[in-house]
Amino acid sequence: MCLGKEFSRLEVLAFLHNIVTSFRWDLLIPDEKIEYDPMATPANGLPIRLYPHRPICGKL
Repeated sequence: MCLGKEFSRLEVLAFLHNIVTSFRWDLLIPDEKIEYDPMATPANGLPIRLYPHRPICGKL
């Protein structure tokens, strides 16, 4: 087991958790093609637009 690999995995998971819980997003290219070579990869890199969640009135 590589300690650096596990640490980087944890960092990516923490980053994704913060993005998912703090923002909502829209796909800029909704019908983007997926290329399979050998992994599935969006043809244009899957561009998104992020919007911050607005706090509910009276809550922080």
